[in-house]
Amino acid sequence: MMVIKSMTGYGRGQSAGCGLLVTIEIKTVNHRYLEMMLRLPRQYGAYEDRIKSILKERINRGRVDLFFNLEEMQEKARSVKVDKELAMAYYNSLKEIAGKLDIPMNLGVFEISQLPEVVTIG
Repeated sequence: MMVIKSMTGYGRGQSAGCGLLVTIEIKTVNHRYLEMMLRLPRQYGAYEDRIKSILKERINRGRVDLFFNLEEMQEKARSVKVDKELAMAYYNSLKEIAGKLDIPMNLGVFEISQLPEVVTIG
């Protein structure tokens, strides 16, 4: 069990899993008595007494502000779009330039995909 030696401090932690992001912030300052202020989402208000009893086991005095936030994480739908017509236009233009300059055309798909606006990710 961790014992707190100083009454003044701040801590913040986050954890993600099961599609949820949990953020807890705790702020403590010196105070003669133990005074706790918990800020929980409404749906977790029933846990306030249990959280206070856990804090009382570890903290004897001071003012404690605890902020608890729970967010649902949404997977970002990402799509890759390839502008094939633009890629062909680049290819044909570069092939024409290579022919006029009498130099080898050494472009592959990867190089063409790196040209502006050929591939977009959304």
